[in-house]
Amino acid sequence: MLIFIAKRLGFMIITMLVVSMLLFVLLEINVDGVATKVLGPYSSQESREIWLQENGYRDPLAVRYGRWLGNAAVGDFGDSVRFKVPVGDVMWPRLYSSVGLIQGFQLNERWSFDVGVDQSNTLTGSNARQFDPDRELASGSFNDDFLAAFAGALYTAELWSANTRIEHRNSDTEDRNSLLFGWYRQPTTGHGLSAGLTVFRSESISGGEMTSADLKFGWAYRLANSSWSFLDRVDLVFDDFVSGSISERSWRLINNFNANRRFGAAMQMSLQYAFKYVRSEFGGTGYTGYTDLIGFDLRRGIRGRWDVGVNTTIYHSYQSKVIDYGVGLDVGFNLATNIWLTLGYNIIGFHDEDFAQARYSAQGPYLRFSIKADQRTLKDIAGQR
Repeated sequence: MLIFIAKRLGFMIITMLVVSMLLFVLLEINVDGVATKVLGPYSSQESREIWLQENGYRDPLAVRYGRWLGNAAVGDFGDSVRFKVPVGDVMWPRLYSSVGLIQGFQLNERWSFDVGVDQSNTLTGSNARQFDPDRELASGSFNDDFLAAFAGALYTAELWSANTRIEHRNSDTEDRNSLLFGWYRQPTTGHGLSAGLTVFRSESISGGEMTSADLKFGWAYRLANSSWSFLDRVDLVFDDFVSGSISERSWRLINNFNANRRFGAAMQMSLQYAFKYVRSEFGGTGYTGYTDLIGFDLRRGIRGRWDVGVNTTIYHSYQSKVIDYGVGLDVGFNLATNIWLTLGYNIIGFHDEDFAQARYSAQGPYLRFSIKADQRTLKDIAGQR
């Protein structure tokens, strides 16, 4: 093991040296340009030449590289031509570290486990100069570094499988604990059943506490020789937020039902009915509401890999007595087997976060990437077939 680690370290050092040589040569080809940046475009050729001589730029390239490498080894990277300060003052506050380690264990043909640690950290950031406040750092972060540890398990049987994962995440903005669970069963050919649970509990640095849970149930039906296919999903969502005297709590029952009918190889029709029942509490006062959505889509394939579609939607919030409509057009292209790219425009529309995953209904243009993520498609993408 020690020999293996030593070989890896040696290879890494050699690689870094080769890369540094190549970069140094590329950056040092035009030293006259460095003098022009420092002294200005209106400086004389004589003054630029004196500056280059005094700063060692006329020394042989190998001598300059050796001098730079020796200084870099002790943390001296020279002065920044652009910012007129030592390079370390610009670089060190942005030195960014991202480390991840995952270890998997195959206990037997049915059980497998994995554990891991994930970390991202701006090593030194207290004196970072923010040159553009409207732009994120190229690497690192001012306030979103984190350390996370997780463990997971997977059980696979002949007709069903289940997986779970627990995680603790400590970041600059919050401490969060997570639990995820998933289950899938295919009782007969063409039928699929699924269930999932996601639970988060977090405490922010401002003192707020939030608990969120989402329990999902799914059903899918599609036979190879049938022109109809059906998909239904139910979500039970709970959110609770407390911060000082502020208290918010909500329960949501959301159902999305989709039916698809094929008319030959070139045309298909989709019908959707979705509804949600919501109960919310703000400061001890409760509110309830029922909302539903009816959607219709019609698509037709043209010239092999292209298709065009039209869609319309009716959105009804009963308690507030609000009705919204959506109408849109789109063009799709089949990039590969079971992979599509769609460009669309909704002439009129609306937005509801609970229905957005199943149907994009906001007014304006949109770009959608779709993939049928079954085992066959994923193996095709990975080149394993």
